[in-house]
Amino acid sequence: MLKHWTTHAEYQHFISQAVATMSGSQLKKLAFYKDSLEKLSSLNLDPVGLHLRPHYSDTGRPAINQPEILRSFILMMDLKVQGITEWVSLLQSDDLLALMIGCSSDSLPPLGSYYDFINRLWLQNPKNQRLGRKDLFPYNKNWKAFKKQGKGKKLPNRHPGITKVVADRILSGKNFIFHYEKLLQELFSLIAIVPSIELGLISKDGITVSGDGTCVHAHTSPYGHKVCDCLENGITDCTCNRHYSDPDAA
Repeated sequence: MLKHWTTHAEYQHFISQAVATMSGSQLKKLAFYKDSLEKLSSLNLDPVGLHLRPHYSDTGRPAINQPEILRSFILMMDLKVQGITEWVSLLQSDDLLALMIGCSSDSLPPLGSYYDFINRLWLQNPKNQRLGRKDLFPYNKNWKAFKKQGKGKKLPNRHPGITKVVADRILSGKNFIFHYEKLLQELFSLIAIVPSIELGLISKDGITVSGDGTCVHAHTSPYGHKVCDCLENGITDCTCNRHYSDPDAA
């Protein structure tokens, strides 16, 4: 249940009140985060609260700190911190960072709340997940045998005609079964694209949206993680099945 979504005005008031009571040394430290704070202070998350409300139950335990968690993720990315556990520990040790996401040091969302929030934004039903986190795969799962095509030549298309298939499906109004990131894209549009158009940063006349198929970097080992006891027995080049943090990464 989404009991309360802290408004943008309330967040700005919280920041203003906190800054007004800071000491000189705290203000100097805050100046180091000036660019990040300006980004957060100008990022209005009010439309997100309205858009997410249908994705919460009308009963049960209230979900708290939801805008603060989203703002925390944004600050985490802006400061180039890659691990959620590392980031939560950093927030707990730095009152200024906690303040910037809209929390006092004693009201920070716990680590588990971040993963709950991720699960809510990712629209895949856990019952339909194809792979489990404990599944094991062959040691050479990610090995690829590429045949060089020569200078100026491209590798052959593995799925010829796929672009037309996708385009025809979109034009016919059909949904994509595996469009799990749809809600994330909608939120990005609400807090980034629409405001940019309204401010004139993006021209709405003749706007074109395209996707170039750029690969997304996954911070996971392509060699997997051994779960066998071969290494303890002196075997360093075993071919036992392994655990992959991201089995779908290529």
